[in-house]
Amino acid sequence: MEVRRSEDALYFERVTCEHWSEVQSPIFHLFMAAFLVAFLVPQAFKYYAPVIRASFIVGIFLYMLWGALYWCTWDILMWGAVFFIQNFAQLVYILYNMRRVGLPKDLEILFAEVFQPFGVTRQDFQTLMQHHCKLVKIHSGDKYAVEGCTSVDERVSILVTGRMRVMFRGQFLHDINESEMIDSVEWEGCKIKRGEIFQVTVEAVDRCSYLCWNREKLQYYLEANSDLMTAFQYIRGKDVLSKIRETALNSYRINLKDIDQCEEVDSISVTNIRQGIADEDPNYIYNKQD
Repeated sequence: MEVRRSEDALYFERVTCEHWSEVQSPIFHLFMAAFLVAFLVPQAFKYYAPVIRASFIVGIFLYMLWGALYWCTWDILMWGAVFFIQNFAQLVYILYNMRRVGLPKDLEILFAEVFQPFGVTRQDFQTLMQHHCKLVKIHSGDKYAVEGCTSVDERVSILVTGRMRVMFRGQFLHDINESEMIDSVEWEGCKIKRGEIFQVTVEAVDRCSYLCWNREKLQYYLEANSDLMTAFQYIRGKDVLSKIRETALNSYRINLKDIDQCEEVDSISVTNIRQGIADEDPNYIYNKQD
């Protein structure tokens, strides 16, 4: 390799390896090992993003140290500093987003039982609560909705604490317990048609608190956040099936007086109910699937 001197600077005229240089210092091999570690971290690893950035930061720092001690050139230090600052800023941002968001005890339970199993992060849940959402508290005997009077379009709610009871023409249908949606059935059944009215009365049995969103604004927000939209679809669907099952079981219990028969009713699942509907009218199931 020929080296030409120009004033006080040295530069390489051409790259032909007639004579190989000695092995570089340990610092060089350490910074290359840091980059190797960064590229070997699997994407499925829980802390993939911060680990890869931290490895880059360590590697770039050793690269700058190697350039300063053995090459004495400002080029290596300058570009090394640019990459160091970039990766450090990204690491800080990643760690900030990964921080544990503190939630009140009641909302912590709601998040853990309802949203976390569907992949919703604490940050997304906190943002969801801040988006046209309010925490409402009502007393025992207060009505959330009155059949034939209350509009379905206005709100969507999830019960945080307490218990509510759903009645139709004075007949008990089912209870709404903590961490369940209050109006999932109405939301599911009135996606397109507006101006619908509650066909049931929803009344607080205990002192209750619930998260309440403006339905239209929540729908717009979910459409802009596909992950939350998917989570809400699963949550709503699961809640609707649970309410259908409870309503069917309670209806069977009312019509059955035999204790043994009542015990058999408790073993009925949503699948059994669906199969019963199919046996009675197969076209009903096929039409729903279409």
